[in-house]
Amino acid sequence: MNNLLSLNSLELLFQLYKRDLNVLNKVDLKIFKGEKIAVVGESGSGKSVMLRIILGLLNYRNAIIRGDVLFESVNLREKDDYYYRQHIRGKNISMIFQDPMASLNPVFTIRDQMTNVIKLRDSKLTKNQVEEIANIELNKVSIHDSKRVLDSYPFQLSGGMAQRVLIVMALMNNPKLVLADEPSTALDVTLQKQALELMDKLTNKVNAAVLLVTHNLGVVREFAERVYVIYKGTIVEEGPVKDIFNNPKHPYTIALLEAIPRITGSGLPKFDSNPPKYEKIEKYTHTSLEKYYEKFA
Repeated sequence: MNNLLSLNSLELLFQLYKRDLNVLNKVDLKIFKGEKIAVVGESGSGKSVMLRIILGLLNYRNAIIRGDVLFESVNLREKDDYYYRQHIRGKNISMIFQDPMASLNPVFTIRDQMTNVIKLRDSKLTKNQVEEIANIELNKVSIHDSKRVLDSYPFQLSGGMAQRVLIVMALMNNPKLVLADEPSTALDVTLQKQALELMDKLTNKVNAAVLLVTHNLGVVREFAERVYVIYKGTIVEEGPVKDIFNNPKHPYTIALLEAIPRITGSGLPKFDSNPPKYEKIEKYTHTSLEKYYEKFA
């Protein structure tokens, strides 16, 4: 089996004044071409920084990163920023960020920002060719008044419209892998569903793999095929999405599922002020993964 992306024993720690802060602990993760996987865990569990490491965007002086990030067998940890700009960001790997309003540049129009992305594909395109491509791409996400949107600044768009633009920009260059960082969190429930359906439709069209990170188990159930559960930077359970939901094994996974709000039942779950050290409990890998992996052989 040829993995599109593999994280091998990925570690991240920050050197603080009096102690070191471990953020990721020997994370092993893989994703195949066209596969949709999710990494689920609470806020602060290390999900988003993992995506930034993959894209080479974590450049803090006090950050120490160990392990390998293999993309199509190339170790990105050995590459410089020039390589990322020429071959990775916006080309082979793209990213959809959590908050569309914070992700789009407020001082440039949507036309300017889409132009920059389109020219990553071919810098020799004329102004008219770029405009035509932008209109076609926006029409794919049911934005039919494309001229108004292209002339707009981000603050002039609704949250849902801005997220559509972000999704288009992430997928217009046919990436092999899309990193999605809580892509629906900033939207209301109706717009969340629309954004996820749109992302699913467009990634299927170009056969792009998706690595989704989220704390929302409902999103995971609807979107992902395979799930990694992360707690305090440690992967504690891995399996096909159906097995994770129907037959969870790790105590932390069980606790996450029990915390899902329900209309019926005995009320809110009880929380221990001194929770168990879930990261000390051995990782559980579902045996059904062997059969699941057969379709990628």
